[in-house]
Formats: sequence, structure tokens, C-alpha cells
Amino acid sequence: MNISANSTDDILTFFSDQQIILYQALAWTTASLALTQMLGLLALVGWIERRDTMMSNQTSLTFKTTVLRPANTLIFLMILLHAGSGCIYYAYYIAPTAFEDVLGYAAYDVCLATLTVLMMGFTWELGKPVIQLLYPNHTLVCKSLVILFTVLQFTATALDISCYTDGSGYADTTHPAYKVMQALIVCTTLLLSTLSLFVILCYSRYLRRTREAAVTPDTRHLEVLSRYGAASAAWLLAWQCITDANTYVIANADWTQAESWTAYAMLNTLSILMPGVYLFWQLRMKWALHVVRMSELERKKSIVERARTVSGGGLKRTGSTASTSGCQSIFAMGNAGTRVVVEEGSTKQLKG
Repeated sequence: MNISANSTDDILTFFSDQQIILYQALAWTTASLALTQMLGLLALVGWIERRDTMMSNQTSLTFKTTVLRPANTLIFLMILLHAGSGCIYYAYYIAPTAFEDVLGYAAYDVCLATLTVLMMGFTWELGKPVIQLLYPNHTLVCKSLVILFTVLQFTATALDISCYTDGSGYADTTHPAYKVMQALIVCTTLLLSTLSLFVILCYSRYLRRTREAAVTPDTRHLEVLSRYGAASAAWLLAWQCITDANTYVIANADWTQAESWTAYAMLNTLSILMPGVYLFWQLRMKWALHVVRMSELERKKSIVERARTVSGGGLKRTGSTASTSGCQSIFAMGNAGTRVVVEEGSTKQLKG
């Protein structure tokens, strides 16, 4: 890239001005994504609650039992943190004083660390049913690794902020905590990578198993969960790699070179926007799971209606009159149609 000014100060000023424009656009983008996702989540939860009420003939649930369910609350918090990370980063970048600069960086660092922990925890919660099914003995180990990841992530964040307290705009690489912070970042990356790959492995194994097994409501539910969960875990792993690459560029870049600014802008843009794609994927998964649930309710309703039609059309009994006490009705769908079997002390059949 050709720049008319030759001095280092002019080069830094030029690229710094371009960065301000970029991060302002990213702040508006993340805020717009958050608003869209919040409205989408509320609309989706409202629609699901309404359909569930209609299909199951239950009374309408309250706001607390629908919108404030743990999964919905977690998605809502991740949406807020993602929007906050984009807006806070822009405010930090244009901070006029050293104090505001340090305060903005600390707020951004805490926001990003919390978002990372929540995304890791959400990915683990998605994969837990499949892990418990395939590797029940590994569940406690995985949960312990998630807790360890959380502790190391927030410890690394605290050390990172302590290395940034001089207001120079760069981390103090001579600070005693800097090397420890770098080691903790490596540990958190390894933990996240290990857990993500293990979850993807479990999902992949379960999907291979379902291709050879009969389809049931439970397997259909877990199949949808596995497909979206594997994609979520892979996206989380990719985001972590991008974030680490961005951290490396920041620590080792030559800011007098255009290539360093370009790499930093590209990696930082991806790092800020990728969680938004992850959150859209979770909303899409909620809809897919709702479709599976509605399909199962429709199937059950159809079986009951067919059984009622058969029993109401006049049933002819074979043998002596059967007593209705102690009877057990079993409705079965077969190639020959719907059958109603009545079992007593001596097994008798009623054919419609």
C-alpha cells in the first residue's frame, strides 16, 4: 500500500484513523446483530410456547417459565456480551485519556472473557446428553475441565489487565505477570481445543450410529442436537484460533508496516463478528428442535385420532362377552393398518 507520508508518525496516524472508521462500523454492526437476535429470540420463544400450548392442551405458561428458562437466559446474556464487546472496543480505541483507555480495555477484556466462558459452557451443555450416552464415565472429567477452563480464563484476564495499566496503549511485556498470562492463554486454548474436539467426536460418532438404527423421537431429537452442536463446537474452536492469532499479531507486529495493520484489522474484525454467527446458529437450532417436537406431537395426535375412529366405528367381538375391568389397550401402527388389542386373563382381540 502506498502512503504519501514517509515518517513513522504519519504512517501510524493514517492507519489509526482507518481503524477508528472500522471499529465504529463494527460497533454498529454488533449492536444491530444483538437487536435482531434479541427480537428473534423473543419471537421464537413466544411462538414455541404458543404452539406447545395448542398442541398439548395445556394452560399458557408465564414469562418466567418460558423466556427466563436457563438456555434462553444464557443465549440472551451472550447476545448482550457480544454487542458490548463490539461497542466497548470502539469506545476504548477512541478513549481520549490514559485512564479511560485502561478502563475501556479492562471492560472489553472482562466482556470478552465472560463471553468465551459462556460459549464454552453452552457448547458443553449441548454435548452433555450425547456424552452421557456414549461415554458416561467421561462426564465428570469433562465438567471438571470446563470449571478449570473458567478459572484459568478469568485469571489470565486479570493478569492481562494488570499488564496494561500504564495507559500506553500496549501491554507491558516486561511486567512480571506477562509471562504467566501468556502461559495461561496457552493452557486455556489447549483446554478449549480438547473439549471442542471431544464434543465434535461424540457428535460424529452418534450421527454414524443413528444411520444404522431405527428412528425414534429421542434419536431424532439428539440427531438435530448433534448436527448443530458439532457445528457450534467447530465454530467456537475456529473463533478461538482467530482470537489467539490476533493476540500474537498484536504482540509481535511492526506497526510501521502496512501488512501488520492489515492483518490486525482482518483478524480483529473476524474475532469480533464470529460470535454473532455462533448465536444465530443457536437460534436456528432452537427452531429445528421445535420442529422435531411438533412433528412428534402431530404423530401422537394422529395415532390417537385413528384409534378413536376405529373404536367409534363399531367393533365386533369374537368369543364371549369380555369384561372391561383390567383391560389394557395398546395402539400399534402396522402395514395392515391400525389394530386395537385388548389383553385380559385370557387374551382376546377386538377387530375394527
